[in-house]
Parts: sequence; C-alpha cells; structure tokens
Amino acid sequence: IRYLGEDVSQGQLVLKGGKVIGPAGIGMLATLGRPLVRVASRPVVAVLVTGDELVGVNEKLVAGKIRDVNSYTLLSQINWKA
Repeated sequence: IRYLGEDVSQGQLVLKGGKVIGPAGIGMLATLGRPLVRVASRPVVAVLVTGDELVGVNEKLVAGKIRDVNSYTLLSQINWKA
C-alpha cells in the first residue's frame, strides 16, 4: 500500500546518468512531469573491413578467399547494444 504522493521522495535519485532510459524510466519521468530531459547522442559508428582475401557472403567462395563475416558480426553487435 502506498499513500498519496509516495512515489518518490523530494531529492531522491530516480534515474542514474549514463544509462539507457527504458519504459520504466520513461514512466517515472512522466510521473514527475518531465516530458523532456537532456540525453547523450548515440555515437556514429562505421565499420571498415579490408583485405584482398575477402568476398561478400553472397559471392562464390574460391580458393584463397574467405567470406566477410566480420562486417555482419560487428554491425550486429553494435546494433544489439544500441
């Protein structure tokens, strides 16, 4: 049981800096009447894979060549953590 106005105490830290704001955090901000907050921009990331031995995943694999799996692996990891 919670009493009226007992969601948070004045001066109480409700969200830590440096963390992704998820649904619960957005709900807390709405509870506090904070429709806008300052946030850090996501970094812009580029993946550049080089090598004469690389071929695309949809290209025919021939002797002395390997498929470029690092591009897919790295981009998936970057997007998953975003």
